[in-house]
Amino acid sequence: MAVHVGQCFMKVGVPYTDIWQVVAIRSPAGFGEAHARLTRLERPADSKTVCVSALEDGRLYRAHDAGQVLKRRLGP
Repeated sequence: MAVHVGQCFMKVGVPYTDIWQVVAIRSPAGFGEAHARLTRLERPADSKTVCVSALEDGRLYRAHDAGQVLKRRLGP
């Protein structure tokens, strides 16, 4: 799976349901792999950087259709 800006993910195996959205993908000098900058949908001031290969690993993260969550929260 190719990770792209705007895509949302949830961490696997945690008791909370934070949804994180990819806001940038960079290949920093000195790192072999690309890294994604994520922000939490419910609290955009919260951010973290994760290796793209971690987001692609279904044992660590799973893709999430955040649009469906927002529709349920906000109504039609």
